[in-house]
Amino acid sequence: RSAGMSDAEVEYTIETFDAHDRKRLIDDYHHYTDQEKLMEQARSAAESLARIFDEDATSRTLKKAAPVEDLVDLARDEGATSEAVAAATSDVPEKASA
Repeated sequence: RSAGMSDAEVEYTIETFDAHDRKRLIDDYHHYTDQEKLMEQARSAAESLARIFDEDATSRTLKKAAPVEDLVDLARDEGATSEAVAAATSDVPEKASA
């Protein structure tokens, strides 16, 4: 455990960072000869990743639970694997049937 996070949260954080980092590397490769573009993309990627983690920290701090479906969609959009999503949501109670 790290920084007061569960093992599932740590795994999700690692997966999110890794997916974001890999995407950035691929995007950077397309502009490897354009120093200004690389600097712009680095700033943008850092801001984006900071925003993702800030939003995540805020949601944990406020103890406001977003619908699990929204969190799963966000994780998948950020490139998290199915295993990481399953681990991160393993302790979430199932929705009550209507």
